[in-house]
Amino acid sequence: MNKAETCAVSAAEATKTDESYKRIVREISGDIRSGKLSPGTRLQSENRLKELYHTNVYSVRKALAKLKEDGLLYTVPKFGVFVGKQEDKEMTCRADVLPHAVDSVITSSMKVRFATPSGLPCQRRLWEKAAASFSKTSLFAEMEILYHRNTPDSFPEADIYEYAGSFSAYICNKNLLNIREYFSEAIRNSERMFDNTGVPLYYTGPVLLYNLDLLEKLGFKEPVYRNYEEEVAYLEAVTKKAVAASLNIPGTAQNMIFRLGNHLDEIFRDIQEGKLGEEEFAEKYGAVFRRLTDYWRKYKISYPKSALEKFRDFRMGNTPFFFGMLSDFMTMKNVDCPFRSGGALMYSVDDTVTRIPVVLAVDAQSPHPVDSLRLIRHLQNPEFQKDIAEMGMLPLEEKNMAFLPYSNLPRTIEFARPVCFHTPEEHYVCTNVLNVDLWNIVLFNKPVREAIHDTLMFSRSYLSMKLDNMTIDRQKMWSALYDV
Repeated sequence: MNKAETCAVSAAEATKTDESYKRIVREISGDIRSGKLSPGTRLQSENRLKELYHTNVYSVRKALAKLKEDGLLYTVPKFGVFVGKQEDKEMTCRADVLPHAVDSVITSSMKVRFATPSGLPCQRRLWEKAAASFSKTSLFAEMEILYHRNTPDSFPEADIYEYAGSFSAYICNKNLLNIREYFSEAIRNSERMFDNTGVPLYYTGPVLLYNLDLLEKLGFKEPVYRNYEEEVAYLEAVTKKAVAASLNIPGTAQNMIFRLGNHLDEIFRDIQEGKLGEEEFAEKYGAVFRRLTDYWRKYKISYPKSALEKFRDFRMGNTPFFFGMLSDFMTMKNVDCPFRSGGALMYSVDDTVTRIPVVLAVDAQSPHPVDSLRLIRHLQNPEFQKDIAEMGMLPLEEKNMAFLPYSNLPRTIEFARPVCFHTPEEHYVCTNVLNVDLWNIVLFNKPVREAIHDTLMFSRSYLSMKLDNMTIDRQKMWSALYDV
């Protein structure tokens, strides 16, 4: 072979090497961007890559050098070449303590995204404590906390969602994992689930916040009532003196339906079944409506739309009470307050205590469903439940009730059936029809009999309309839930 022929062959080989190098760069970078090669993955040896790409070692080395230059690969001396940026190097060096993993894949820690509206300082400390302990007990997963405002447009993309009451699933319009069908054995207390998707973590409910300094000035001790009748008598006596002393009327963040106890479920069932006529319905529930609304109507306790204004009024010391929810009690413990404050659980009209479940649900599209369920199970552990109770929320198990920080805790508490709306229609009837007519009695002196008439008329007409427009599958689901 003469000199000219040698140069021609060398040029051809160089061209072939250059084409192979570009092809390797293109294919590996494409695999990284598509997710086929994930961060922390160890590439195979140069000789193996040479065989895979049907090229020479020089093309492989040139391609790897280019990919490192672009920040897609990095080298760990004595261990090999890995996918990821140079800052990932420290993570990969865990191979020093896990040498058996080096000849396969180095697994980086994954994030289980936990979306919660519970962002008070004490709640944040609780989530951070849970995240730290989960990180210690989980080999490859970590809890990433995402705080949001609890409105449909602010829900972030996450693996786990925390929300109060089943109806939030319809509000946030998420496709949630059917835990009951596929993973009921993977979690604690699966028998407490109210639907297929939500795993109860704790409960919220109504609470009476009180200004102890004002109560003492008015001649009262902190509340220790034992039933609904004693509760109303205490509230009546204090409010009467507060009005005489030119103090403001208490405000509320509560909805009337949350004070019905077990009657709430019974009322909806009677509306939905349609077996009771208006006269029979009025005879059964007229006294309940009156007993529930009498005190509130007498003093025109404010509508929840003004809850923030009235809560601010309470915090300024202008009224002895605020009818709030358990999160309001936690708020009082996290703000500077010019007076001594406390909280007492409130009884429903049937002498039970209302519980609204706060549940955890997993997004059906989550790439980490098993790790999400492990995190949920971690949050159900006894130590976390004790922390929940000490913070002021109602724990799942009765044995932890003793840790609640309220002034009127009896030895045993009779709880109503947890407030749980199984369908959007049930949620609408209870909150937008029944609840509104109860407020109409309180705020606008609507006669109880007229409120009952409107509740039945609007509810049954609405349900009839919705059922007529349902698909066959939705009708079957409704029949299974409500025994239609």
